Amino acid sequence: MNIRNLVSSLVVVLVLASPALAADANTLPDPIRRAVDLLRLSSDQVPPIVVVDKRPPELEAINPNAYAWVELDQEGNPIPPIYVLSTTPIYRGAKDQDYQSLVLLAGSLAHEREHLLSGSIDDEQPYATQLAVMEMLRASDKSISIIQRSLQYVRALKKKAAATTQVRASN
Repeated sequence: MNIRNLVSSLVVVLVLASPALAADANTLPDPIRRAVDLLRLSSDQVPPIVVVDKRPPELEAINPNAYAWVELDQEGNPIPPIYVLSTTPIYRGAKDQDYQSLVLLAGSLAHEREHLLSGSIDDEQPYATQLAVMEMLRASDKSISIIQRSLQYVRALKKKAAATTQVRASN
């Protein structure tokens, strides 16, 4: 796995998993099923989701707070499944049916699903999707603020990269 691709995907998190925990939309663990229900996705719209109990070491090194992610293929494109870390406060809260935890989990699933749908590690649309979902589901102001800042950061990075490219092109 290319660490550079993992770094560039910021919050995109996917990991090695136990195949026994892989589930289709009809047999998802309760916290995942509840989060998917909040998203109002039909079973054919739910990508494979795998619940794991630890992050891969290369992800742990660059994003020790990641609680959902996707892996990248050799070309750097996101590929299923979506991995969800079961040992986080968000997952445990969702397991206990805490609404704000379920909203955070749903937002993260929407973010990762957007990566899979777009086939891109670009985080702008996934964060925009995550923000829209969290606003619709009435996430806490603090949670919305965190995603808004992440989206602003990604947009600023893209703007800076575009400006750098433009300067290089004019030289």
